[in-house]
Amino acid sequence: MNILLNLYNFHEDWAREVLEDVFSPEMKVCLLPLSFHEDWIRNRKEWKIEYGPKGKCYLELVEPFEAYGIPRKNISIVNYFTDTAQSAREKVEQADVLFFTGGFPDKMMARLYDLELVETIQRFQGIVMGSSAGAMIQFDTYHITPDRDYDQFQYHQGLGFLNDFEIEVHYEGSDVQNGAIERVMEERNLPVIAIGNEGGVLIDGDDCVPMGDVSFYGFDDPEEDGMEEGSDGWEQENWEQECCEDNWNEENEHWNENQE
Repeated sequence: MNILLNLYNFHEDWAREVLEDVFSPEMKVCLLPLSFHEDWIRNRKEWKIEYGPKGKCYLELVEPFEAYGIPRKNISIVNYFTDTAQSAREKVEQADVLFFTGGFPDKMMARLYDLELVETIQRFQGIVMGSSAGAMIQFDTYHITPDRDYDQFQYHQGLGFLNDFEIEVHYEGSDVQNGAIERVMEERNLPVIAIGNEGGVLIDGDDCVPMGDVSFYGFDDPEEDGMEEGSDGWEQENWEQECCEDNWNEENEHWNENQE
């Protein structure tokens, strides 16, 4: 099972109806906050400030899991500065849920390789979930839309859990985002799911369960494309029959201000 999100707000009403049947209090969660920029966190001391037991980022990450009844004692975290490859692998293997944070997807993939975790994660049979960058890397190949952190459109290799479609994160309907969606559909011949900041998608086999603010581009028919109705709240009108018509413009100056 894969869960694709944008923010750490998946305990809110727009997601709760779906996810309350996914999580249970006995589950063990492993947090992987490996998407930080090296200018933000440069050493173990700075990491502890953000992701230590009292760190702002840590508290934001554990809050939604606690809302689903998972106690903090069941939540482990991979520390890039202190964990060895072996200790990080043990945390992953002991978990029922892996959660990848938002930030810089390419930097996160590089650190996963540094910790020799990629193959271990690819063998993982539990729930894989993440926000923004943490959603993007779940794909075989993901794209990065230009924004304040990345000055050009680019493709990167991910973990390979998903490959039948792509996602556009932090979707606000901007010209740059619509251009990126069109480019992916033309160059990779794949449909795209655009996810707003109060939205997410759960993928379980052939079932796709949309939550909240989600739009679909290039799916002529959900069942024909292998995307089946997954919840009673499904609305057929959410499926967009045609992709956006805006042309890609690499020189567009109105970049989306949201961080991947």
